[in-house]
Amino acid sequence: DSILYGGFGNWEAPNLNSHFSAFRFEFSAPYYGLSNTIEYSYKLEGFDADWSEWSVRTEKDYTNLTSGSYVFKVKARTN
Repeated sequence: DSILYGGFGNWEAPNLNSHFSAFRFEFSAPYYGLSNTIEYSYKLEGFDADWSEWSVRTEKDYTNLTSGSYVFKVKARTN
């Protein structure tokens, strides 16, 4: 029910209370060509063991996260 936007440039990550245990990350790449050719791989450091497989999907849900520190990372590629 809330939106946190990091945008571009220097951004300080928010500290959230431990009652937040579910998150949806939505992401995109600044590519102005054919956006359907962009593939993404993501990782939630502190939770995921490795990067995800490459996919055209632009969102990722995480539920039942325990209290802790996490960093969500995304990388993009195109042909």
